[in-house]
This record gives sequence, structure tokens and C-alpha cells, in this order.
Amino acid sequence: MEQITPPVTEEDFDPMKENLIVAGSDAFSYQEGKQQAEAAFFQHAPFPVTAVRFPIVLGENDYTGRLALYIKKIKYHQGVYLDNPQAEMNFISEQEAGHFLAWLAGMHIAEPINACATGVVSLEGLLNQIAEITGQGVVYSDKESESPYNIPSTWTMSNEKAEGHGFAFSNLQDWLPKLIEKLAVQV
Repeated sequence: MEQITPPVTEEDFDPMKENLIVAGSDAFSYQEGKQQAEAAFFQHAPFPVTAVRFPIVLGENDYTGRLALYIKKIKYHQGVYLDNPQAEMNFISEQEAGHFLAWLAGMHIAEPINACATGVVSLEGLLNQIAEITGQGVVYSDKESESPYNIPSTWTMSNEKAEGHGFAFSNLQDWLPKLIEKLAVQV
């Protein structure tokens, strides 16, 4: 049984308390690099700083093709490997990310702020949605293969602070199935 992981809040990482390290970009993981950038700005910028923290951004223009990869694997009966099918994630659509940034431009929020659609989906639930939309079953593989959302445990974030400032987020399940339908036609 997986331990329940609470959503990440803005307070879970304080850029003002982060020790800055001067090193090349290859010295840091993606997450550490983002944290170092936040710390540098919050600690040394001569202007107010807002750090927007997005989860994975989904949309038809996603150059990474991560969601499309899962759709293709299911549509064409290719095996999908997951360490933990019950792990949950949340996302934001590319449109909502843009709307959020436009909204934020008119606000005076000088602190980190999370932005994600309301709701979560388990990896298994996401694959089942894709299977239902494509009319194909999920073929699970027991050997590791390309699986960009393969996370060992739940990875979600809270959007309560942004909502408290007045931004109304969409519900993930209001747009995710429609996006899967559009992408399924393209793969």
C-alpha cells in the first residue's frame, strides 16, 4: 500500500533559505537547477520576483510528445512500463498556463506560486482513459522501456495559494479526455 503523499505547497521549498552554489549547469539535476535559479533571483534580484511552479504542461503543441507517446503505445499495442501504476500526478493545459501567466502579470505577488489544474490522475487511470478513447487495451510490459511519466510515487502540487489570490483553475477531467482524443487522431 502506497503511503499518501500530500500535494507539494510553495512552502515546501523556500528559495530564501537555499544555499547558492556556483557551478556549471551539468552539476545539477533539472529540479536542483530550477531551485538554484529561484534562489539566485529571490536572494539577489533588485526587483520583485515571482516564481511560477508548473507541473507537466499538456497540449497539442507539446514538443516533448510525452502524452502522445503513451497514446501511440496503447493505440499500437506496444508495452508500457510503470514502476507504480497507482502513483498520481497533476497537470496544466498549455492554454491555462498562458492564461495564468497573463493573469499573474496584473497581480503583485512576489513569492513562489503553484499553478495546476484541479484534480489528479493515477498513471493507471491515465492509461485507462487513453485505452477507452482509442478502443485499445493497455499492454503492460515488465521490462523497462521509454515511459516519461514513470514516477515511483505520487507527485502532485497544491494550487490553493493561487486560488486564494483569485485564479479559478480548470478541472483536469474537463479537458484531459478531449486532449487525448485530439492527439489520438494525430499519432
